[in-house]
Amino acid sequence: MSDILHPHVRLTARAAGVLQGNHVICTAPFGLMLGSALSEWFTKKGYADANMRVTLIAIIAGTPCAILYPLMPTPELAVAVLSLQWFCAMLSPGPQNAALQIITPNQMRGQVTALFLFVFNVVGFGAGPTWWALLTTTCFRGESLAALFVVCVSCVLGPLAAWIVWSGLKGYAASVKQSADWV
Repeated sequence: MSDILHPHVRLTARAAGVLQGNHVICTAPFGLMLGSALSEWFTKKGYADANMRVTLIAIIAGTPCAILYPLMPTPELAVAVLSLQWFCAMLSPGPQNAALQIITPNQMRGQVTALFLFVFNVVGFGAGPTWWALLTTTCFRGESLAALFVVCVSCVLGPLAAWIVWSGLKGYAASVKQSADWV
């Protein structure tokens, strides 16, 4: 996990998967529940952008964890920080899906949701691993620099994602208010 700092500390793929899986199973549901509760709380406080606000919080809270977990000195600490990152990331899925539904007219919700899930899965689960493999074999040559690659990607994409969501809050709030007039 932390090949840069401690190349002698290694887990088998099976052991790492079991360790990470157990942590994710224990933390992700709580993130999902808290994300929904936060969205409801923001809505009650009068924020039209409540769902996207929770997404922004998830990105801001999760990015430091995504940057730090590959740098942890032990596999156990790496998985603990990764679990915290998963918890933060799981704040967002419920509110994200609700955000999309709120601003989509009733007769288009099925198609828009299908398109969103198609792109999410094709890019996230299709192109993501392919780009990972391409970049770790060309720019970050080999497994020993994989941790550095995760750090670099997180340092760039985390703040970029936060900026994009933050930039869209005002426009999203206006869309929510406009959609309230739909019958």
